Amino acid sequence: MARESRLGFRPVDARVMRWAAGDDVDGTGRAVVELTPEHRSVFFQAGIRRLYLLSGSGRYVPGGADVLRFWVRIPSGSPLLSKTGERTFGVWTYHWKPGDEHVGGPSNRGLATDSMMHGYAEFSFRPECSGRWIRVQLSEKAFQKQRDYYHWYAASGVTAPYDFWATLRQVQFVSLGDGDAERADWELDCLGLERRPRLVEVDPSFHRAVAPPGGEIRVPVRITNPTSRDRSYRYFISSALGADRETLYQMVWRTDSLVPARLAQRAVKAGGGVGAVRLHDAFLRPVGYKEISVRAGESWKGYVVHRMHPGMRTGAKKISFSGKNFSARRDTLMTTLIFWDPHEPMSGDEACLINPGSNADEPGHRAPPGFPRQEPPPPGWRSRDVPLHQPGGTFVSMIRLGEAA
Repeated sequence: MARESRLGFRPVDARVMRWAAGDDVDGTGRAVVELTPEHRSVFFQAGIRRLYLLSGSGRYVPGGADVLRFWVRIPSGSPLLSKTGERTFGVWTYHWKPGDEHVGGPSNRGLATDSMMHGYAEFSFRPECSGRWIRVQLSEKAFQKQRDYYHWYAASGVTAPYDFWATLRQVQFVSLGDGDAERADWELDCLGLERRPRLVEVDPSFHRAVAPPGGEIRVPVRITNPTSRDRSYRYFISSALGADRETLYQMVWRTDSLVPARLAQRAVKAGGGVGAVRLHDAFLRPVGYKEISVRAGESWKGYVVHRMHPGMRTGAKKISFSGKNFSARRDTLMTTLIFWDPHEPMSGDEACLINPGSNADEPGHRAPPGFPRQEPPPPGWRSRDVPLHQPGGTFVSMIRLGEAA
């Protein structure tokens, strides 16, 4: 169990977990988890807050991992299985921004668990995969749930070019669905972080700028095929418009609550979707829904074009919570551009997971100012088509909207 600098599950989780020998993956034993409506999740962490899972210390070491890997076995009839693909199982991550002393407070054991950098991977398992060990590999692409106080893909920690896995300090496994559902039993083995060869690399991976509202912002981007065979890539772009992350974080750590950050995003009428940012080729022609072919070892160059609109920015809105007063503006456009190879064969284990997709490309929700009417991409190009296991291939931009010139 997690005590002091030792990594493990929380002591309170012991009541829904037990360790069993034999019939496991690597001969070292397995954890049997019995989640109930009253105890729906278990946390893997350290006993102190400011400690990275990747390095086992407070030292930030980027580039050491590409996926979170673990094995699960789910019995037949489990509520974690689904034929239709609704979310039944969640892997939620909590991250510590290097140098952030607010996490854990002065004692490094306080209740502030993260730097408001989260990943939410939610999916389900196919019924035909029950009763056997399934190897789950989740890249940063898998963490795609929208929250109302930051962008739905947590790549790059959203506010700076941080390595997603290097900032990881806690993992939460969650049984989702009906709160009155029956007990969800499953087995866990071989939890860890590992490196995997990337099928595509993106440069830059992060871009930050301040610009007046209105006009276009063009960011040159290069995608490289680092493999030994020719490949064709698809891409997905989504954006979120709202208050600046650092402004929201100040509210969180000053109140030790996520509520004021959510109130702020509602006050500024934050939102998101697809279409405000588009991919163009080197001649500034829209790429559209055409695969990008790149020969082995070669690169493709293009532009990420942000279409800014004066209506994106609002004036200051006042927020009060727990006796403290704050202000926030809708002045930040966050964008994630993801590339993947749809022709890379999936293993049987990877095919066991059903990706329900994010809410970024769902039709019907109201688009924020500067976004076109929300139209879903064609089949094969939607968020549910993004592979959960392919690492790399991500570009993140943060555009702050200043005063009009």
